[in-house]
Parts: sequence; C-alpha cells; structure tokens
Amino acid sequence: MLWAGLLGDLEPLTAFRERVRVALTEAGFPIDGRPFHPHLTISYRFDRRVVAALADYAGPSWEVDEFSLVSSADGEYHRLWAGPL
Repeated sequence: MLWAGLLGDLEPLTAFRERVRVALTEAGFPIDGRPFHPHLTISYRFDRRVVAALADYAGPSWEVDEFSLVSSADGEYHRLWAGPL
C-alpha cells in the first residue's frame, strides 16, 4: 500500500478518531490497536515507480471541516454519513 502522511493541526482529526474509537468500543466492536497515523491512501498496490514519482512531492494545503463515511463497492462510492470534524 502507498500512502501520504498528513501534516498540520491534526488535533481535531485525532479527537474525532478517539470519539469514534470510544463509540465502537462501547458498542462491542473490536478495535485496531495500532498507533494512529493520519494519512491519505494513494494506492492499495505498491509500485516503486509511483514511490519515485512522488518522492519529493508536497501537495497544497487545505482545511478540512467535514468528515464523510463512505462505502465503496466495484469502484462506486456512496456517502453513508457526513458530519463536522
């Protein structure tokens, strides 16, 4: 998998993740114990050419103020829920 890490004020995202984690735990769902590393997934298939092409890339800044829960199936995405971050 290829991913790009996120920088900036990550506290709102981290706090949101914690609220989701607590709600799922209270509902009895198993929780992934790995450390939280905010990122954007670039590809689910590792490719050294993509790694090389993006080695020095730094994307533009943007402000995130909403989070969406999305279901994907067969290349189609459906928004299940959206709320403020």
